[in-house]
Amino acid sequence: MKKIRVAALIGMVLLAAFAVADVLLRNASRVVMTFYTVADGNDLIEERVVKRADARGLDAEVRQYVEEVLLGPLSHGAAGFFPIGTVAAGMVDGETVYIGLPAQAAWAGVGSAEGGYAVDSMRALDTLKKDIGRNFRQLKNIEIFIDGREAGKGTTP
Repeated sequence: MKKIRVAALIGMVLLAAFAVADVLLRNASRVVMTFYTVADGNDLIEERVVKRADARGLDAEVRQYVEEVLLGPLSHGAAGFFPIGTVAAGMVDGETVYIGLPAQAAWAGVGSAEGGYAVDSMRALDTLKKDIGRNFRQLKNIEIFIDGREAGKGTTP
């Protein structure tokens, strides 16, 4: 029984070492994103390995992360909170990040089968802010702008 435990421990250590080496060799990082599960209406946490931005710096990493979120989920049966688009701007100033999204982001949310919204745009924006904070702990303030206006200040439908 003791040999099995030692073999299992060695196996786990090797697996963890290979995972770390894989991330380092690919110049990638693991990120967590939240999407919407269509079947039951719950949040779906998706973990991805994303290649680091070519341009070094936190600005580029945050911008790339938000663009990955805008692409939507990889999981079957899940929906993204935002219409597909690109990040118009992204800048980090100290502990604050400023994210500029295109005008179509004002239509964030998830539509329901009845024609209304299962998730509104405010929940979508809050989820995006939480995910940025979860993945970039050094950022304390997350400011999102849609078409040049602060999100939540008259930019949502």
